[in-house]
Parts: sequence; C-alpha cells; structure tokens
Amino acid sequence: MTVVEVLVALMLLSVGLLAMAGSSGILLRQLDDAQRAQRATRTARNRLASLASRPCGDRLPGTAVADAGIRERWTVTTADSLSLLADSLSWPTSRGDARIVFRTATPC
Repeated sequence: MTVVEVLVALMLLSVGLLAMAGSSGILLRQLDDAQRAQRATRTARNRLASLASRPCGDRLPGTAVADAGIRERWTVTTADSLSLLADSLSWPTSRGDARIVFRTATPC
C-alpha cells in the first residue's frame, strides 16, 4: 500500500464519519420532537379524561402550560345531552411550533 492509497482511504473514512455525525444530529432533533409530541398527546388524554370524569356542570374551559413548553387550551360546549370537549395543544419543535387538537363527546 502506498502513501497515496493510505491518504485516500483516510479521506474517505473521514467523509463517512462526518456524514454519520451530521445524521446523528438530525436524528437527535427528530427524537426530541417525537418525545414532545408524545408528551403533548399524553397531556391531552389526561385532560380529556379528567374533564369527562366530572359532572357536566363542573366541566369548565381553561388554559395551562405544562413542562417542555407545551401550551394547552381546552373548551367545553354542552349541546343537548352531550358535552363536547376539545383540547388544543402547541409545543416548540426544531422546525417551529407544532399544533394538534383532540376532540371527544361525552354524555351528561
């Protein structure tokens, strides 16, 4: 093996390692975004379950800010013998804010 071959091999190896390092940064950001989305989903599930377990007269709208910057706003609308519950959540991601709305209806 000549010195030139060794230098070419080292250069190819360094390019590959740099590509892996760049990919791992992207992967870590996506993983963090997914964990925040999961936390927001769990927050909404808990909020809607809590509201549904209360008597209709005690189901009130509101707002909250949870950990990881999750902002929550829930509404309660009563129509006929149903209570329509909606929970809107937003949280910061590496590409800006993400938003999702969960809705359900429960009997009064």
